[in-house]
Amino acid sequence: MIDRLLRRLSVRQRIIGGFLSVVLLMTLLAPLIITTQAFIVTRLHEITQVEGRATRLLLLASARVESSRVNLLRYLQDYAPSAYAALDDVEQASQLLTEAHSLTASPTQKEAIEEVMTALDDYRELIQELEKAQSAGLEQQTARLQFHASRLGNNISSRIEQIVADSESHVEETNQQFLSLLRGRVRLVIGVYVLLLALALILALVVQRSITRPIADLIDRADAFRQGDLDATVPLVGADELTLLGHTFNEMTSQIQDLINSLEQRIAERTQSLEDRAVQITTAAEVGRAAASILDTEALTHRVVDLVQERFSLYYVGLFLTDPKGEYAVLQAGSGRAGRTLEARGHKLRVGGDSMVGQACALRRPRIALNVDHAAAENAPEAEIVRFDNPLLPDTQAELALPLIVGDRTLGALDVQTTQPDAFSEDDISVLQLVADQVAVAVQNARLFDEIETMLQAERQMYGQISREAWARLLRRRPIWGYYGDEHRIVPLDSEAAPSHLATDLRQSRVITQEGKEPTVTVPIVVRDQVIGVINARKPPDAGEWTEGEQTLLEMLVSQLGAALDSARLYEDTQRRAARERLLSDVASRVRETLDMETVLRTAAHEIRQMLDLPEVIVRLAEQPPEASSGDHHV
Repeated sequence: MIDRLLRRLSVRQRIIGGFLSVVLLMTLLAPLIITTQAFIVTRLHEITQVEGRATRLLLLASARVESSRVNLLRYLQDYAPSAYAALDDVEQASQLLTEAHSLTASPTQKEAIEEVMTALDDYRELIQELEKAQSAGLEQQTARLQFHASRLGNNISSRIEQIVADSESHVEETNQQFLSLLRGRVRLVIGVYVLLLALALILALVVQRSITRPIADLIDRADAFRQGDLDATVPLVGADELTLLGHTFNEMTSQIQDLINSLEQRIAERTQSLEDRAVQITTAAEVGRAAASILDTEALTHRVVDLVQERFSLYYVGLFLTDPKGEYAVLQAGSGRAGRTLEARGHKLRVGGDSMVGQACALRRPRIALNVDHAAAENAPEAEIVRFDNPLLPDTQAELALPLIVGDRTLGALDVQTTQPDAFSEDDISVLQLVADQVAVAVQNARLFDEIETMLQAERQMYGQISREAWARLLRRRPIWGYYGDEHRIVPLDSEAAPSHLATDLRQSRVITQEGKEPTVTVPIVVRDQVIGVINARKPPDAGEWTEGEQTLLEMLVSQLGAALDSARLYEDTQRRAARERLLSDVASRVRETLDMETVLRTAAHEIRQMLDLPEVIVRLAEQPPEASSGDHHV
């Protein structure tokens, strides 16, 4: 009965009516909530703004009293010229107590604060008398007044702390009363809220049922229709939107029956279109992978041109890159015999000139001529007929120029031509633009790779030169530096125990193998393309000749030895620089330990002689300025 009554109303009217009913119920609850909120806000304001501030002022006053005692003690110990700081602290404490007295509502606390303020006045007078006694040199009176002032200060601090404790107790007691009242109000609000929630729930269930039941009927009929029952219809009851929806559903079933006959043909056409699109995208991906795998610019451009022409079945493909000044687009690679001829001629087109490639580079957007002959005959717009008519490509009927853009830079253009008019659809242009973007990124990567390789090569040469110079200095300091080792001993080469037949040309830069009774191999030690030494290895007479594997292993060990020696040299240089820096730092720190001129000169002479192990050092200041004297300077 209720459902039939509600079905006479529209869904919108039911929802709005239910919402207004809930709003009405919540409105009835609003006064209770507002009064409870006002009660809570008032109490919180009293706690945070009044009682809390009074407590903070009392604590600040206590801190000022303690500060006054400290400043008074500093004055008595001659750390301060007067007791002004202590008196100033007392004055600030008095002001804080006065403000706290105005905020306190409890008569008992007001009386206690007044007593503290009276004691604070006495404390101020004691400080003044103490200052007079101290200035007059009355030690006994000063000591007596100090004792009274200290005791009175402690008493004032204790009273303030007691007031704060009483205030906290009063706040806690008041909060307990407030909490009890709040609990009662909360229980009342919860009860009323639960009642209103129950009413709203009942109302929602009634409205929901009047909406969901016809929807469930519609779902059942739709499911039957999905399973093949094309005669399934929805019963029409009432005059609401759901009834209108059922009517629409019944009309839709009849229309779907008409569309089913032609649906298979449309699906087949769409499937074929998607397959063609997938082939184009796959082809673009293959071109992109091929372009991204080549870092040489020349090889990259020719490979891209060949792939695009082959995969898209085009008449001609040309790849142009702009020159460093950005004035011309120079052909880097062209397909077929015409492309090779144009490459040999150094074919180039002015950027922004009378060509589609120049316009694409200048305007940074694709330029297209779908029908060259028709566009020229019909006087088509400038954007379509401004093109370079190349005599080597007489069969061109449609042309497309796509800019190669990376960020804000235009690297060139990809020019594609076909012998079929109107050959480029929107999908073809999108795919070819994707290919052009991939080619632009690949060209940019190839250029960046070349620049990085050049920079790395220059860096290697610079570092190698520095390393060679360092090894040259090291070898000049000690031309013979090495060891001789056999199964019995390991001795330095410059010792008398080393055999005399070990003299070897240290400038030897290749591996030498000597055959004989005792096969010998000489392997140079190379660091940064510089021979810094050699290794002579000799096998016993009965061990046979040096095999290729043994020589390779020895060369690998020598290579590792060179790297280790270079690391050791770098470490030695670092240690030497660190020692020099420590030496300078030690001498400078000792010289700066004093500002006395005599001590600075004496310390400098002693430290320099000791650190450098010199027999004597003279440190002397010039009798006249340097520009007016030619005196000697000895170190």
